[in-house]
Amino acid sequence: MMLQQEVAKSLENETYFVDVNGSKYKGAINLLAEMEYISGSGNGKFNPSDYITYNAACKILVHALGYNVITDSKDLASYALTAGTIGITDGMDSGAQYLTFAQAMIMFDNTLDVGMMIPMYYNDNIAPSYEVDQGRTYRNFLNGRTGTGIVKLRGIVTA
Repeated sequence: MMLQQEVAKSLENETYFVDVNGSKYKGAINLLAEMEYISGSGNGKFNPSDYITYNAACKILVHALGYNVITDSKDLASYALTAGTIGITDGMDSGAQYLTFAQAMIMFDNTLDVGMMIPMYYNDNIAPSYEVDQGRTYRNFLNGRTGTGIVKLRGIVTA
């Protein structure tokens, strides 16, 4: 998302959700909707003041890792099932409807170690094939182990 700031800025004048007009985050919210990470609560509303549900958080993280391509259906319960299957929800209680801070921290930490789902090839006539790359994780990117991550150099964070 950090690399998409210009795209988010270009979407500031679009109306994906009627209740985010005037928000300084409107472009970023619209970008997430465009990328299908979020879909709002229906009737053209995002409800930015509402708490995030456990299933909605699963959807966002499943998309961030690329596993949305193997999710059985597009309802939130399917994303929660996929999140559990790939280890995003390991070590946590998923009984609460709304995501707690503790659950969010566990989910984020688990997400850092899940291999990303990446397309293996593209062809004009054939749909892409997807495979899990266990070496391509957010933790590796953040630690700079792949050469393309975020590294700290003399106290300055650079991409």
